[in-house]
Amino acid sequence: MKKRPPVNRTKLKALREARGWEIPDAAYHIGVSRQTLMYLERGLVRRPNPLTLEAIAKTYDVPVEALVS
Repeated sequence: MKKRPPVNRTKLKALREARGWEIPDAAYHIGVSRQTLMYLERGLVRRPNPLTLEAIAKTYDVPVEALVS
């Protein structure tokens, strides 16, 4: 089984802040809980579910590859 790459938490936060969104706003648009997004940005969840990554990438209009280190 292939290991998932870690999320780039700095990039994730920068994409959110570029839209002027707070964590609750971004979480709503992505369709995840505030806690999930907060954990991702703090590096507490390093390898999120691929579906979560796809939702984040779609919301921020970037390829999934732009979200991982």
